[in-house]
Amino acid sequence: AARAEAEAARAEAEAARAEAEAAQSTLAAYLASYEEQLASLGADAESNTAHRYEGVVSELREQQTTAEAAAAEATKKAQEADKAAASLRQQLSAMQEALAAAEAAAAEAAQQLQAAASDSSNERSELYEKLLGEQKAR
Repeated sequence: AARAEAEAARAEAEAARAEAEAAQSTLAAYLASYEEQLASLGADAESNTAHRYEGVVSELREQQTTAEAAAAEATKKAQEADKAAASLRQQLSAMQEALAAAEAAAAEAAQQLQAAASDSSNERSELYEKLLGEQKAR
C-alpha cells in the first residue's frame, strides 16, 4: 500500500511538473511576443500604449517566475517520491530474503524432525524385538 501511495505521489508530482512546464512555455511565448511588440513601438509610439505593454510584460515575467518555481517544486516532489519508492523496493527485497531464509530453516527443521522420528521408531522396534527375544529365552 505504501509503495502504491509513493507511486501515486510520484505520478501526481510528475503531472504537476508537466503542467508547470507547459504553463512556463506558454508564458515565455507570450512574453517574447509582447516584448517584440513593445520594442516595435519605439520612441514614436504613444506613451500610454507603451506603458500598457510594459505592464503586461511585467505581469508575464512574474507569472513565468511563479511557473518556474512551481516546476522546481514539482520536480523536487517527484525526486522525493522516487526516493521513497526506492526505499520501499529495498525493504520489500529484504523482507523477501528474510522470508526465503525462514522457509529454508523451516524445511531443514522439518527434515530433522522427520529423521528424529524415524530414528526413534527404529530404536523402539529394536528394543521391542530385544524384549521379545529375552522373554522367549526365559
